[in-house]
Amino acid sequence: MRFALLGHFNPKDMGRVHQREEEVFGKPPRGVNVISRYSTVGGKGGFVNIVETNNAEGLASILLKFLNLVEFEVMPIVDTVGGKVTRLVSEVAGEFLPMHGPVGAPVLPPVAAPEEEAIETVLAETRKFPPPASIAAKACVKSLEEYEETYRRSMEDMEGFWAEKAEQLAWFEKWDRVLDYDFEDPRIRWFEGGKLNVAYMRRILRKIAAGECSELGDTTTLADPGVVEVLLQGYQDIAT
Repeated sequence: MRFALLGHFNPKDMGRVHQREEEVFGKPPRGVNVISRYSTVGGKGGFVNIVETNNAEGLASILLKFLNLVEFEVMPIVDTVGGKVTRLVSEVAGEFLPMHGPVGAPVLPPVAAPEEEAIETVLAETRKFPPPASIAAKACVKSLEEYEETYRRSMEDMEGFWAEKAEQLAWFEKWDRVLDYDFEDPRIRWFEGGKLNVAYMRRILRKIAAGECSELGDTTTLADPGVVEVLLQGYQDIAT
């Protein structure tokens, strides 16, 4: 049996619709024979495809491929001579379009959407703005190469990398184990057995920055009192 598939769509979606139409009707599902195709009918966003099939599943699969993009009217037809199709096409177009002879007219080429309706993206940025050398020299990570090397080390030797970073903090008691994890349990523990007080260390840093080095209090309780000595030496080097 033959059917006329009358498709209605938003003219702004014309490019997408024609691409999908070419994919679907250019290679129709098994059991579906495309008799004729009329692309870009009128200016209101419509097309007509005449297909022949006794396979309801094949017809349904065509309609599903246009879901949320094209609204279809399916009209069974007995003959496909010019007069019948003219009425179908004119219905989609909203205007009379003269057509003569049997269905089989050549497919019109897809019409692209007007250029002024195209969306310009501003999210793609290819320019690079390197920081001034004076600022890069004072940065913790001074170059992309250094960052990539640091990242590589953190992935290849995770425990060693983070143990090295943790040494930069002042611990009251050093950890027994850097990382203990079990994803099936699940359990993830970092620096088990270690004790530190970040607020205490911030106090020491504030005192040193304010030049109140004599008011640091008792630092011998730290696991590594040498950390404070390094900070004091750094402050003295800057001050002098």
